[in-house]
Amino acid sequence: MSSDLKVTNLKHASSGSNNLVLASDGSATIANATISAGTIGGGVTQGAYLNLTSMPSTQEAVITTSIPTTARAIYIMFFGVSTSSSCDVIVQLGTSGGYKTSGYIGTRGYIGSSTTMEASADGFGIKNDISADDSIYSLMDLVSFGSDNIWLAKTIGSYSGTNSYISSSQGAVTLDGALTSLRARVSTGTFDAGKIAVYYK
Repeated sequence: MSSDLKVTNLKHASSGSNNLVLASDGSATIANATISAGTIGGGVTQGAYLNLTSMPSTQEAVITTSIPTTARAIYIMFFGVSTSSSCDVIVQLGTSGGYKTSGYIGTRGYIGSSTTMEASADGFGIKNDISADDSIYSLMDLVSFGSDNIWLAKTIGSYSGTNSYISSSQGAVTLDGALTSLRARVSTGTFDAGKIAVYYK
């Protein structure tokens, strides 16, 4: 059995003013400090959430087009992401002028019963040569260098299905302007299942 406690203000018996004020938009004001809706401890804010299963099959999944200008670290999570055919899966960064499709410096690959590592110039790799029967479970960290629109990336994860491997990638890129958007892309075929979530800091 569950129930809801519905109030707008909480106040200590000896307090002259409300200690906690709850707003209809989900934000809460606590003793002169404000917590915004969607904000997690440590200044991490939840961003976009994509359910690829409910989306039309697509080769390019736009993750978000509204990255805050204040973001210095971005976390992208891939849960059970799968594709319609064997392919590479990458993340490309975008600015107001479009997506960066070349000029990335890095590598992507996997470790398991066999090991593969290759250059990753077209984007930050999530997985290379994934089978249509495999699913991706990965976390990508994007961190701003602090100036000159430089971003560094690191990804660690696994994929399971027909095969089970550890996937890894790392790299850097210099953009032509401020980072505004992210998209995931497959080299052939389409995405057909899974979830992608983004958090900013």
